[in-house]
Amino acid sequence: MKKNKKAFHYSMNSSVIIVGAIIITLLLNAILVTLNDRFSLEIDFTEDGIYELTDTTKELLDKLESDVEMIMFVKDNQSEMVTMLKTVLGKYTQHSSKLSVSEVNVVKDPSAVTAYDDIIESEKFTVGSLVLKNENKKEFVSSANFVTTDGYSNIERSVTSKLVNFVDGMSLSAITFTSGHGEAKATSTETVLETDAYRIETLDTLTQDFPSDKNSLVVINAPKNDFSAEEIEKLDAYLDRGGNVMIAFDPQIDAKLERLESYLAADWGIIRSNNIVVDQKQQITGTPYSILQFTDHDIVKPVKEESRYVVTSFSNSLEIAPEVPQSVTVKEVLTTTQDATETNIESLYGGVAMPDARVGKFNVMVAASRDNYIMEDNKTFTGHLVVCGSESMFNSVILESRFANEDVFLNAINWMKGSDSGISVRIKRMPGGSLTISQGHFWTWFVVLIVVVPLGLLISGLVIWLKRRYK
Repeated sequence: MKKNKKAFHYSMNSSVIIVGAIIITLLLNAILVTLNDRFSLEIDFTEDGIYELTDTTKELLDKLESDVEMIMFVKDNQSEMVTMLKTVLGKYTQHSSKLSVSEVNVVKDPSAVTAYDDIIESEKFTVGSLVLKNENKKEFVSSANFVTTDGYSNIERSVTSKLVNFVDGMSLSAITFTSGHGEAKATSTETVLETDAYRIETLDTLTQDFPSDKNSLVVINAPKNDFSAEEIEKLDAYLDRGGNVMIAFDPQIDAKLERLESYLAADWGIIRSNNIVVDQKQQITGTPYSILQFTDHDIVKPVKEESRYVVTSFSNSLEIAPEVPQSVTVKEVLTTTQDATETNIESLYGGVAMPDARVGKFNVMVAASRDNYIMEDNKTFTGHLVVCGSESMFNSVILESRFANEDVFLNAINWMKGSDSGISVRIKRMPGGSLTISQGHFWTWFVVLIVVVPLGLLISGLVIWLKRRYK
């Protein structure tokens, strides 16, 4: 009788332990699921942290004062990109209580898309696209560019750049492109700027005044025709009051821009050579691109530390004059190696070496600043000027994610505009051969591997122990 009673007590104790373990495990699982909706419990092991928010985004989210709803357009079968998007958006809502995410199934409720026809760009609408809205504003975020063809995630950058418009006082000034001199159309450059939420504007320098906004930036992209004396005066006055200008030359345009080049040489100490420099030893096989060399300038320092490449095809060289005006500081940004060769259009396409061609290191990008004290304002203004010897460096190559040309271009803008440069989130390299799973699948496997399997082993162990104990 005592033996049976003792066996009963052991059985009851074992049952209580097992039931208690199951209850505790289920409660722990429920708590973790609940906490994951508010706090990040996952660890991102990807090289560029594609599932984590950058400090830039977090600082922006902390400035949100009104509630913003993010409406995501989905369908029944979710792609890997949509799954990734949901995970990243979850990081946004975890960081800021001002944000919420809702889903609209475009198959079951197609009218929900047409309700936003006023902002949705139909040619860019794909599943996974977003509409951000509050009581006063609406913004469309196309998913077409969330993942690049060469394996980079653009999700955080696209979403954050649109959220800028929901923060009071953070709307970014325009980037203004000059016209009237046969300037090349900078389509790829404009794409990059629009992704970063900049407005693109055009300036006819002969009939219009330069911008008065201190955070403005003017781009002169590959002009074929020279500037007039009046336009040069406007340009100089703009820089005198702290303006920012980027000039990119087309090395294959043989015409000399006498007034513009004379202004750069006399007032800034930057001399453009109309000859072309080619660095064949640095040329990437099968491409017209050569790898450029970094200096220690702040514009390229972050890229240099990441051991990435900036490339260009043909380029004019840019010499820094032996004597520059006292108020001007000019520094090299990007150069060739010591083995680059100077040539010209005739020699390049005619196959004949240019007489007296120089060999050595050439500058292909320089940056300058100039201080100017204006008595009537009792203030010193600092104008910034960046000059590139090749317009292709920041146009045709800028969208190729394998190179860091885009980063240098945006860094140059930030350097010129200082601390008020706004929001700029870079693209992130996606891991190769990785598997992205949804949160639902994650918790399914979590329960199986962390709960069911260990619990099964525990129960099996107890059963074996009980059998041996009462054998």
